[in-house]
Amino acid sequence: KMLGDDIIGLLQIMIEISANTQIDEEIRGYALKFLLSAVNFKKNKISSKKLGKDITLVALKIVSEPVDAETELEDDDDDNENEESTPSRLALRLIDVASTVLPLSQVVGTIFEQLPHMLESSNLFERRAGFLAVGYAVSGAPDFYSTKLDKILTGLVAGLKDAEILVRLAALRALAMLIIDLKDLISVHYETLLPLIIEIIDSASNVTIYKYGCISLDGLIEFMSIEGITKYLEPLMNKLFHMLQVTTENPKLRAIIVSAIGSTAY
Repeated sequence: KMLGDDIIGLLQIMIEISANTQIDEEIRGYALKFLLSAVNFKKNKISSKKLGKDITLVALKIVSEPVDAETELEDDDDDNENEESTPSRLALRLIDVASTVLPLSQVVGTIFEQLPHMLESSNLFERRAGFLAVGYAVSGAPDFYSTKLDKILTGLVAGLKDAEILVRLAALRALAMLIIDLKDLISVHYETLLPLIIEIIDSASNVTIYKYGCISLDGLIEFMSIEGITKYLEPLMNKLFHMLQVTTENPKLRAIIVSAIGSTAY
């Protein structure tokens, strides 16, 4: 209350700091955490000043920054305390929270405005960011997503076929999140999605690919008919049991694989 309209100037400074890659990551992290708190506790002020768009754009820019491929492919712990403070993860949290509490036009609308450019970019990290943003924003606007489902699925299919493994992983993560909020709408497209998921899992040996592949499989299979499952039963079970054998030191991942096996068998 003491800051009044000065909060707007402070928000703009934090937006600039968080986007500046020349600044230490820890400081950028503090700026992003400030933005997260502001979105939660000053949402009316942010909405009235239409700052949601600026916040969303900076979050997209940060998520589009390069990441280490090995770390991305082998890190299956979303709650990793050290990673939680990285600008990229904080920016994804910002998209998640902002999509829920700020006006659709300022956050989700902005994401979908940027999406064609991001998904068609020659920069693999921009394509990756586009899919992750779509996934993280769905919980804030499931009804809106249902009206854009055909376009979203077209983009996801392209992402699942992308030449770059990091983009395929991002599309897989997005699909896993979409299934949570749009299960009944997504599952009817299993004939298109299931072979692509199986192909990605089949050609990978990475913990994170296995994790999101199994989450996506689990969600799709739950709503499939017996006839639909039967068609894919043998290759699915073979791959799931193989993954179970090679992930003996990862109990969390094994639990996800067992869940997918249970859904398939049931």
